[in-house]
Amino acid sequence: MRRQCAAVLLAGFAVLAEPASATAQQPGYPQVIKTRYEAADPKRGGNFIIWLDRERLHHGLDPRLYPAASYVEVTHVTPTPGSPIITLIEVMNLGAATPEYYHVAGIVRFKITGMVVKSKNAP
Repeated sequence: MRRQCAAVLLAGFAVLAEPASATAQQPGYPQVIKTRYEAADPKRGGNFIIWLDRERLHHGLDPRLYPAASYVEVTHVTPTPGSPIITLIEVMNLGAATPEYYHVAGIVRFKITGMVVKSKNAP
């Protein structure tokens, strides 16, 4: 008896409820995702390695050759649907007056140690 009552109530609610207008919206383009990493210890800096195909760009592994980074800002831009991602990387080395910039199209991998995420605009 309880099952029949529950089924009748459920059917009644389904009939009376208005269908929700759920329309999928396409994301706007260009899509921009920014992430900023800062050194956990500002005096020592952090390590940052960028892998581009078969090449590696180091920051912070050996202070004489590759100075540590005080911050790294990574921006991924998708200009149009189906286009390759463009990645802009800004690296500020410890003791430097101007940052270094890298512009890359396609897939970029990187490894960050000794740094923490300070800001991010991605959901």
